[in-house]
Amino acid sequence: MSFSQRLLKAASKRRHNLRWEKVNRSRIVLAQLCLDRALDVMPAPVEDDASDADPEAKRELVVESYERRW
Repeated sequence: MSFSQRLLKAASKRRHNLRWEKVNRSRIVLAQLCLDRALDVMPAPVEDDASDADPEAKRELVVESYERRW
């Protein structure tokens, strides 16, 4: 839980800086995944069929699905 808190604090410090936008988004997603795992919650299913996509594309789909929840 403290790791998630540190991620969210770091993201909030630079929330208005465009250079840190992707890093902040990644930190927020990672914090959400950590909290879900700590609370034993299953992550939201990815809506798009990405079974044949490369790993980077799959990661982007997961990030997009979590962003829709915010």
